[in-house]
Amino acid sequence: MEWWTDLWLNEGFATWVSYTATDILFPEWKIWSQFLQQTTGGLVKDALEQSHQIEVEIHQARSILEVFDDISYKKGSAVIRMLQSYLGDDIFQKSLSSYIKRYSGKNAKTEDLWSVLSEESGVKVSEMMDVWTKDISDLVDSFDNEQLWVKINIYQSGFYRVNYEDKLAALDFGRLLSIIAWKQPTSLVGDSIPGEDHFSALLRAEILQALVIFGHDQTQKEALDRFQTSLNDRNTPLLSADTKGAAYIAVMRNASISNRKDFESLLNVYREANTVQEKERILRFLASSPDPDTVLEVLNFFLSDEVFICSSRSGYYIWTYWYKIAWIWLKENWDLILSKYGAGLLLTHFVRDIVTPLCSNEKADEVEEFFASRVHPAISMTLKQSTAQVRIKVRWVEHIRQQQSVQELVKELAGKK
Repeated sequence: MEWWTDLWLNEGFATWVSYTATDILFPEWKIWSQFLQQTTGGLVKDALEQSHQIEVEIHQARSILEVFDDISYKKGSAVIRMLQSYLGDDIFQKSLSSYIKRYSGKNAKTEDLWSVLSEESGVKVSEMMDVWTKDISDLVDSFDNEQLWVKINIYQSGFYRVNYEDKLAALDFGRLLSIIAWKQPTSLVGDSIPGEDHFSALLRAEILQALVIFGHDQTQKEALDRFQTSLNDRNTPLLSADTKGAAYIAVMRNASISNRKDFESLLNVYREANTVQEKERILRFLASSPDPDTVLEVLNFFLSDEVFICSSRSGYYIWTYWYKIAWIWLKENWDLILSKYGAGLLLTHFVRDIVTPLCSNEKADEVEEFFASRVHPAISMTLKQSTAQVRIKVRWVEHIRQQQSVQELVKELAGKK
């Protein structure tokens, strides 16, 4: 890239390429369905008033950390995916080949890519794409023909939301509930089945973690038993990649100051882990204890020398009730956090993961007041976006309270066929 303004062209493009390569190598994984996480993440950030354009004019290099975010990565890759879908795979691939050859060993900017795409496709790409990269484009496509049930953006390659009329939306929601009710989780919560599809393995991990978090006794007991087995045999198939998360959450759900045995065992597993991926997996769930003292101990552990900076780049799951405690801890340890994580991306992740889950205007005000005297260029945009999301949640809760209960709403939507 020629300058940081075109950061998205580097990072968003790299994200898109990673999915493209995976799809070619492992088509059975249906990786583009998982790409929806990128699209959704970009849409969420783009809906905020504190969003920004994909192409952000950067005047000083030190300001660049503010745009290493979901807009550059997720929206950027989603927009490239949308353009690929519009122009067609063959034309897009041919254009990229020409682009790479033309600018090999050189710097390039967004307009250079648009120019090559226009030459190969005959489409005025720059005119078409400026609204997506130079504007904040939280676009919504409305559809309200009750006589015709049409699925818009069927492959989700378009970076926009579809606003269906209520009755049409209810049809989709009701069908989803029917599928969930029909496909009992018993086929997914056990061990993997030879020949099962990729999505079943991914879904199993999500279901097991949810069951443990929501206190399903049978799942929690099984998870703890398997964890104990793994302590004696680290290669046991009973604790596979899609069951480890649930086991680690189960351990921490039972951890307290007076019940530390499994907690200490999990810390030893962390210390002995020989891959960054496994260390990150454990760190992600260490703070999922319902015991506030244990959560504080874990948060302090994050600042210790045992946690390498490169091993803490992922978000953390903190027990829902203790985000307020985590916020107090962050304020009391801000200088230590700043010295350990510096002015890099990890600092923005720390702020985001602790501030965003707060749920009151009072807390949002408190966050803004605390950081008013601690202005830091690396986190200013993250703070604005995080407090904005807190206030959005407050407005949503107030709106729901004025409407019918969520339980009644689900029953109503599920009954509409």
